[in-house]
Amino acid sequence: QLDHPNLVPVHDFGHEDGRYYIVMGYMSGGSLKDLLAREGKLGPERALEIIEQVGRGIAYAHQQGIVHRDLKPGNILFDASGTARVSDMGFAKVLRGTDNASLSISGGILGTPAYMAPEVWDGKAATSATDLYSLACIMVEMVTGEVLFDGDTASAIMTKHFKPIDLPPELPQKWLPAIEKALSIKAEERYSDVHAFMGAIRASKPVVQEVISLSDC
Repeated sequence: QLDHPNLVPVHDFGHEDGRYYIVMGYMSGGSLKDLLAREGKLGPERALEIIEQVGRGIAYAHQQGIVHRDLKPGNILFDASGTARVSDMGFAKVLRGTDNASLSISGGILGTPAYMAPEVWDGKAATSATDLYSLACIMVEMVTGEVLFDGDTASAIMTKHFKPIDLPPELPQKWLPAIEKALSIKAEERYSDVHAFMGAIRASKPVVQEVISLSDC
């Protein structure tokens, strides 16, 4: 039911011989994870372009009452024209449901440790603020080429999510307040929605003034 240019379209789903399947649009450009593996890190402008595209798709899903719950570079794919699209919306949770506990079908916590917000580790309901937290993690990773919350074990990674954030110095300084707010340990202290976060990032972009030489006059 989700139809947006920044979401991978889902055409069908079902099960066959005890196996569940989902049929999605083919994204020939590969994933953001692949891109980062090739290039190491991206320039701030390119990272911002990608995160804005992803943000538009996620904001649309939130408006439909859907939270992704497992945003990560591997779930961000590029179509033939290079447009970023969010995939694996099949794992999303309908916010209107009476049971929003962050559990997978096998009973484990649903999500990828490096991008999981603190409230998910606490077993609380995943909300749009949960996706916003993951989005900020991805943004940092794109610019630095390094996973923000990394560790040898899931428990080691979990501990880092609950500590005061120490952002890498490679990030544009003007972005720091917005990213820090989006990575607040308490969900209620983050931005109200993805649009507010992206608006704060855009507002911090340096103004580029065009210089006209006398020879152009």
